[in-house]
Amino acid sequence: MLGTKMDNYAGITKRVAAFVVDAIIFLAFYLFILFILSDKPFAEFFHYIFSDTGTISTSIQEEVLETLLFIALETLMIIKFGWTPGKLLFGIYIKDANTLKNGALMQVLIRSTFKALLFVPSYISDWFYILPILVLIFVIFDRHKQTFYDKIAKTVVIDYKPEKHHLDLNYVGITRRAVAYIIDHFIIIGISLTFFSFIEITFDPTRAELLTTCLFFLLSITFGVFMIRRFSGTPGQLLCGIHIKDANTLENITLAQATVRYILFEAFNIFVPGYILALEEFYNEHNSQQWSGPLLTLTFVVIILIFISAIFDRRKQFFHDKIAKTVVIDYKPEKHHLDLNYVGITRRAVAYIIDRCTIMGIVSFCLIFVKIIFHPDKFTRLVVYISLFFLLSMVLGVFITRRFGSTPGQWLCRICIKNINTLKNITLLQAIIRYVLFEIINFILIFMLIINLFFFETYTSEWWFEPLSFLTSVAIILIFICAIFDRRKQFFHDKIAKTVAIDYKPSS
Repeated sequence: MLGTKMDNYAGITKRVAAFVVDAIIFLAFYLFILFILSDKPFAEFFHYIFSDTGTISTSIQEEVLETLLFIALETLMIIKFGWTPGKLLFGIYIKDANTLKNGALMQVLIRSTFKALLFVPSYISDWFYILPILVLIFVIFDRHKQTFYDKIAKTVVIDYKPEKHHLDLNYVGITRRAVAYIIDHFIIIGISLTFFSFIEITFDPTRAELLTTCLFFLLSITFGVFMIRRFSGTPGQLLCGIHIKDANTLENITLAQATVRYILFEAFNIFVPGYILALEEFYNEHNSQQWSGPLLTLTFVVIILIFISAIFDRRKQFFHDKIAKTVVIDYKPEKHHLDLNYVGITRRAVAYIIDRCTIMGIVSFCLIFVKIIFHPDKFTRLVVYISLFFLLSMVLGVFITRRFGSTPGQWLCRICIKNINTLKNITLLQAIIRYVLFEIINFILIFMLIINLFFFETYTSEWWFEPLSFLTSVAIILIFICAIFDRRKQFFHDKIAKTVAIDYKPSS
């Protein structure tokens, strides 16, 4: 029956874990349908479901509905995709035993029906839970790890193995992805809080909070999709040396993949915290009920299983990665590029100070003529000074780096800015992107410094001021930490513009 070269059949550990995840997800879907049909308040509905007040006939009807729903959902998903959510998380698939393709309708229907019937006796007595355990014992000693319903339906449960050359890649684990996630969300929260003040002025304050939340959600998806399509990673991911690639081709992902990935990712980010907070509040109100504790526990079990499945997955894929068919890989530069002497933060800081002092001198000289000709007030002089400073910094930075490969400060410190791939002088577009991003970061730093020094008492009563200051500080610290530990000593603007700062060594 199983004349196939594929001998990697899924064992009972993964299958049991996948079953637990599926059971909880299908139970949630079942309860949601019952809640819609019941027309009862939330608390009263759960009290009714988990209490013993229902009649025997009502209980039988609900058990039959739950069983039929389980069979229907599992059958549809296995026919279409070859997996259920739990199986996908643990990298296992249901296939035809002979062809190793997705099973036919009757095959999968027979399999799901017999599987569901296995648990029917447990409705009579808890002692019948011994039946699934006995079935699993036989699976352990079976050559193809088949249960009795697999043998009847002629199906097998396969543990997916990626190509060997894909296994040689360094897939990024949860720690570095968590750091990248924090950096990205600091950036997005900062942008959202910045826009909040303008939205609050335009709209009613109660509506402003809702609009800011919607803005945060949409900005996260749009920002993530654009950055991954254009640069193969978000700012946080690029800073941590992470690239998002297609799971099969290891090339840049498509627009559809990026959209699916980030909608699922952000939906999970919003749903899970909100759901947990709602459950905690609900638990505090109804902690005397016997069902409130298990409901909260089951929710945490599912979340923990999702993380555990990603940690032990061969390719470190989370649920949204598996759905969108993407992988998160560690970007490694070419070996001959690693032999170069990349310039660290200390020498770049010295070059930065020299360049800033030079530009401040030029701007101060220009401001003398502005003061003589226009006689502006103190505030206008400050605005003109800051505007000239940043404009001149960008123009001179782009022109000098494009023409000579370094600014005056960089030249004195023997630093050259080069293309990351060719190690030649950067293009005009690269120079513009690099210095625009660089000056934006500088502007944010100076802006927050001015507010803290001169307008602290004015804005300290605003709820958004302290979180914005804290997030800005943490994001900047993380940017520096990522650059220090980066293989090529690249800052955020270097990674986006695809440039490197290398040690200039004159010819001997």
